[in-house]
Amino acid sequence: MTIETILSNPQFTLVTSKNRIEQKINGLYACDLLSFVMGRAQKGDLLLTILTHPNVLAVAVLLELPCVVLTSGVNPKEEMIKKAEEEEIALIVTGLDTARAVRELYETLSL
Repeated sequence: MTIETILSNPQFTLVTSKNRIEQKINGLYACDLLSFVMGRAQKGDLLLTILTHPNVLAVAVLLELPCVVLTSGVNPKEEMIKKAEEEEIALIVTGLDTARAVRELYETLSL
């Protein structure tokens, strides 16, 4: 499935440009501890987190994660949005908590 498929669900809102929404998502990884993400997420995974620190995007770039979803109504600061645009990482927000977001995405993506 693609990032565009995720955006068909009104619970998820893209906050970066639509430049790369055709990218494929291979799996989901939900974690707020970046060292765990670095050691366990796989290339092509979508990362779900509540963290808005710029290091989230550094990890996404390192692991080639095409998309980060901020859960629980967390909104990124302008700095994070700008960095996501520069690195061509789709940044999505949702009011769903992480567990519910994973469930919705799992069903949407048919993983």
